[in-house]
Amino acid sequence: MSNEIVIRAERADHPQVGGARGALDAYLASLYEPEANHILSLFFEKRL
Repeated sequence: MSNEIVIRAERADHPQVGGARGALDAYLASLYEPEANHILSLFFEKRL
């Protein structure tokens, strides 16, 4: 078993990004009101 962690850029529409993005969106929604929680959606739209 390897302990190596690899971090690399992926497109926002990559299948493995979807789960992480959903979890992050849920976490941020628990911290911020909807009107204050828009920066990441703009970031991901620009990355497509």
